[in-house]
Amino acid sequence: MSFIPQSSYNKEQLLASSRGELFGPTPAKVPAPNMVLIDRITHIAKKVTYKLTINRLIQRKLIMAIADGSMEVDGREIYTAKDLKVGLFESTDNF
Repeated sequence: MSFIPQSSYNKEQLLASSRGELFGPTPAKVPAPNMVLIDRITHIAKKVTYKLTINRLIQRKLIMAIADGSMEVDGREIYTAKDLKVGLFESTDNF
């Protein structure tokens, strides 16, 4: 099965992804059949935006912010959260 980008995928395409056949060897795969919790993807968002409003900054060995956050998909807010604990890093090289 060769990969053609599309906005939705059926169950067989998701299973092909779990075997590494859909997107090729390097991209992420969906879980194998025993762990798949969905049987189709009906829409893939074009743009996901995360917004944080930092209410408090804690500067110690680890820099952490307490923040309120929201997530937008294609310009529409779908999630909000209060008092998130967010680690702030200068570099992700050591992750």
